[in-house]
Amino acid sequence: MKAMITRSARWDWRQVARPLLAVILATVIILAIMLTGMQRGMHHKVSFGPESEQASIAVALSDVVYRLNLGYVAHASVLNKLKEIWNRGAKGTHDEILIANSSDSQLMNEAIRAAASLGPQRVGYIGDGTLVTMFYADLGQVDFDKLGFRLFGLNIESRYYLYFSLLSLSALVFVMTFHTRLNALVVLLCSLLSLYIELYLAMFSPYVPTFSGMRHGSTLGLIPMWYFIFLLGQKPTAGNVLGSVIQLSILILAWRIRGSVAWMFIFILTTALVTAALGGPRRLAPLDWLAHLRRKLTVWPIILLIGISLQMVYLRTAPHPAYARDDFLPMHFIWHSAYLGFKFSPELMAPRVKKGFEKVGGNDTLGWYAALDYADRIRLMPWTDIDSPPPIGSISPWSNNYKPRMHDDLMRGAVIEAVTKRPLATLKLYLYRKPIAILEVLKSTMSDAPTYTWLWLMLGGGMMVLTLLLTLGEALDLAQLARLVLLVGAAIPFAAIPNIWAYPGPHASIDMVVSFAAFVPLALGIAGAAAVTRIRARSRLRSPAPMA
Repeated sequence: MKAMITRSARWDWRQVARPLLAVILATVIILAIMLTGMQRGMHHKVSFGPESEQASIAVALSDVVYRLNLGYVAHASVLNKLKEIWNRGAKGTHDEILIANSSDSQLMNEAIRAAASLGPQRVGYIGDGTLVTMFYADLGQVDFDKLGFRLFGLNIESRYYLYFSLLSLSALVFVMTFHTRLNALVVLLCSLLSLYIELYLAMFSPYVPTFSGMRHGSTLGLIPMWYFIFLLGQKPTAGNVLGSVIQLSILILAWRIRGSVAWMFIFILTTALVTAALGGPRRLAPLDWLAHLRRKLTVWPIILLIGISLQMVYLRTAPHPAYARDDFLPMHFIWHSAYLGFKFSPELMAPRVKKGFEKVGGNDTLGWYAALDYADRIRLMPWTDIDSPPPIGSISPWSNNYKPRMHDDLMRGAVIEAVTKRPLATLKLYLYRKPIAILEVLKSTMSDAPTYTWLWLMLGGGMMVLTLLLTLGEALDLAQLARLVLLVGAAIPFAAIPNIWAYPGPHASIDMVVSFAAFVPLALGIAGAAAVTRIRARSRLRSPAPMA
């Protein structure tokens, strides 16, 4: 009886200690990330590039201050005033002085205040240029900026504070749902720790200077992704359904900020299918196997698919109808990015495009050359070479820029033509050259880091996982822990899918690097726990039995 009471008390202590310690550690890690970033001035940094995030801020101000609310449209006067002050001293949209300006909180906040203080604005038309659409297709950045302005005021720092508010909310919901599941809690802590480790890798640059923003906002989806994966197989309750709605909202916001988050949805659904398939009897007729799969998938993938469907409907209806016109469609291309990935295999390029590659490298200009070359060869528009002006019909008279939809349609033809004409070179590109380039990027984030702090943090994270498993775990299931390592490790190649499709680079590989930084401490900690468990088991076998 006494032994039963002792075991019960011990179990109760662990049940309380797990969520409590998880909340404490998560809070410490999030505060460490946030405060270290603030020490580096990351709370008032914005990506460098042509209108990278000025357009989204202008749209947000037009809605929050001037109540325009026309569907991701801004007053041109607001954008112009913002750029007038923000771009002070710059001679063009690529002037490197903008790197310093996009880190100057006083200058940017002066620009925001001025753009928000223009007085009542006459609502004009997109056609006459008094209203403008987004420069890039990351419409979720507008919603992010609007929420930040409403919660934390009209200042550049509001974006940074919102990022960590959403990260904290996501972590809290995760702990509340999985407070009894130690495996899930250690994955959460490793995911948070990976963002701290990222601070000491060679990741941040003028193109990705901080956590908030259109190139790093995708990381907000990582904890919601793991939330849905650990929900697989659980029965729905009021609590976890509410939690799933919160996490799905954050995941979709991350997806709308950066489209590469699509890999997270693919990973969740793939995990659901594999888990359901492996969990059934080995010998089943096809129809019985499908019935088993349907039973095992439960409600969570359905909720995820409903969320995706609602989001697609929203994107069809919420943006201004101008976004349906090629003249105003914002940039961020699927096939354009795929063609830029040919820089690792220039033999796939047409001769004139290859000449352009030798001149300008693998930047966006190469994509314009490829589209015009293909348009000429299919007899759509004439084009001579890289030194000739753009042909009539390729430039929109409304925006005085390339027509994005037509451009990406041409790029699709150019990509398909290249891969079908050179299948062996294509296989070499996607199965060898791009994976090697991805590994080089991963390696460079560590080898180019100024110190080895990232290494000590990974080792420290491994010790954290080891300690949690040995002190808060009951009977460790080594097979289950091994599957957990494989699961978290599998997220790395999935995170690399956008880089396989397009191209690797530090600014385009953030999710992959962060997933790797989460995997290493988890794998080290579980390997240590497995070693300790086996040593203890051998010690018990070798110890002499007590004498009667």
